[in-house]
Amino acid sequence: MKFVGNRFNKILVERFNQEGELILGGINSNAITKEIKELNSNKTSSVISFVFDYTVKYGLKDSEENFASMDLSGEAFFELDKKAASKLINDFKEKKATNTDEFISGLQVILNLSQIESVVLARQMNLPAPINLGKVSKKE
Repeated sequence: MKFVGNRFNKILVERFNQEGELILGGINSNAITKEIKELNSNKTSSVISFVFDYTVKYGLKDSEENFASMDLSGEAFFELDKKAASKLINDFKEKKATNTDEFISGLQVILNLSQIESVVLARQMNLPAPINLGKVSKKE
């Protein structure tokens, strides 16, 4: 399966008004594939689209409330063998989740794209990065 491209259709980042000291409780993120559809095909291959939502919630310590959230929606486009594309689409429609190499590869690409975009957005909104970034430590 070959990655062809992607687009974000919705990017929403919100900081909610909070009074007093804010103590971060945790950052939860989730990527969901809402739909897989065929866009174009020829005799041997098909271009398919993974329609997805990616959310990040910044929770407060000892509270059910969030002090910020991110919502990204979009599509990731892939080219693959026509037979494999048809099987992937049918499996997803029947089960809404698949354990195939193609589905896992597609979800990994979505996660990578969304995480990179969310780090940039977090920086622009003065929020902590929603993923663990590399750290430099002193050699003992």
